[in-house]
Order: sequence, then structure tokens, then C-alpha cells
Amino acid sequence: MGNYERFLSDITRQVQHKAVPHASVRVNRIRKNNNTQYDGISISAPDQQIVPHIHLDPYFRLYERGASIDELADEILHQNLIYTIRTKVEAEDLRSFERVKDALRYRIVNAEMNEELLSEIPHRRLLDLAVVYYYEVELPGKVEGTIMVSGQETKRWGVDLQELDDLAVRQTIEANEAQILPITELLKQFEPDFSVEEISTEECPMLVLTNKRRLFGASCLLYPNIFRDTAEKIGKDLYILPSSIHEVIMIPAEEHYEPLALEAMVKEINRTQVEFCDVLSDRVYRYRAAEECLGMAR
Repeated sequence: MGNYERFLSDITRQVQHKAVPHASVRVNRIRKNNNTQYDGISISAPDQQIVPHIHLDPYFRLYERGASIDELADEILHQNLIYTIRTKVEAEDLRSFERVKDALRYRIVNAEMNEELLSEIPHRRLLDLAVVYYYEVELPGKVEGTIMVSGQETKRWGVDLQELDDLAVRQTIEANEAQILPITELLKQFEPDFSVEEISTEECPMLVLTNKRRLFGASCLLYPNIFRDTAEKIGKDLYILPSSIHEVIMIPAEEHYEPLALEAMVKEINRTQVEFCDVLSDRVYRYRAAEECLGMAR
């Protein structure tokens, strides 16, 4: 048995030992974006309808640094108690569209990499991508969580895809204002020692499109007039590079930029610098100003 497998076995047994009587303790594989998965532990009472999953990776890292299974089990039970008691999401809220609809949002993911997930949830296609829907919930400590809208929920709510899409798109645009900034500004935020003077805008004519929260910022692909106004200001069509699910990069569609070479660059960056769960696409898009249309670059 490997170190991680031993940890899973020991932590499950200890949490079960310390949990309230008749509690069910399980370790489940939780699916995230792009079919990435992580192990989460759940502790549920017989009548509990909403069960949080606590990500085990941070606890395994503490275990490797010498923390005892007993200490980690206590911390997991403490976190589970907080989430169970203080969460503001009630089972009745999740069953009622009226109580959930104001929190509906959308985000954009890769269609092929999420094929299995998309077979289970409402969505619509956008090029090689998919628009999916979720609602935001407030968790303890003023932390925001998200719950993906399932096909079962839309049936229970009596809501069709068009209504869901219209509402989620409108509310996402209203709640998450788009932000366009030079790539030098983004680099400066992530690299404190970076000097804007090191790269001129002429040498690096890249604009980052995201939202002010920097969360699921690629959703701005659907925001009206952004590409039209940017292309009009630059005086050229735009190439759109899918940096991640949190932002995209716009560059002028100059003749010396070959779409195939741009895609090779995007693919290399995706493989070496972007977490797999955050990858949006290996393809490059083009906004054609004359048609006011976003499509594949090649």
C-alpha cells in the first residue's frame, strides 16, 4: 500500500471513529473541469440532504509534513461542522427555481474535454466550447461556492434551455463586469519584479479580456460589443487566444501572425504553464469585424 492509499484508509477510519453515531463517511472522486478529479471526504447524517465534500489534498500535504491522523481527523470534522451548520443553502432553496434564479450564472468550458459531463447537464455549444450553467452560493467565512445546474434540476424547475441561457447570460454580464487590460499589466500583477518598460505595447500588442473577479473570465467571449469595439479601435480583425477558463488574449490579426503558429504556441503554454483543469482550448479564434462574427481562425 502506498503512502497516499494508507493516508486515505487511515483518515477515513479515524473520521468514522470520531463522527457522530450512524454517520456515513466516504471518500469520493469528485469531477472538476476538463474531467480532472480529486478525492473528497464526505460525512453525512442519515437525514442530511446537502453533503459537502472536503478536498483531501491539503490534508495529505500536512500528513506528509508530520501532522497526525488524529489531528487531521479533528480538523476535517470541524470544517464539516462549519459547512453543515452555517451554509445558507437549504434543500428547499435548491428545489425552488424562484429561490435560485437570481444566483444563476454561466461559464465556458472545452466541449471535447468535458464530453462526459456535458451528457448530464444542460449546455449549448460555442465553436469547440460549451456554455454551462451554475449558481453561486455563499459558504462559511464569506467564501463563494458554485453548484452546476443539472438536467434533473431544470426538469424539476420546469425551465427550458433558452430560458436558462437568457437568464444566466444576462445576470453574468450584470454581475461580472468585463475588464480589458494590456498584458503587461497582468504580468506586473503576477510578477512583482516585472517592469512594464521591459516590453512595449508595440512589441507586445496583446490585450487580456477577463472580468474584474478574474474568475471564469473567458465567459466574456459572449459579452456584447467587446470584440466589435476593440476591433474598431485597433482597426483590424482580432485573433483570440484562449489563455484559460479565466481569461482570453486579443491580438490584432496581422498578416505575420499565422493561425497555425499561434495554435502551436497556445498548445505549448497549455501543456507547460496552465493547470489542466483551467485549460480552455488549444484552438485560436478570429473575430471578423466585417461580419461582426467570432469563429475559428482556421
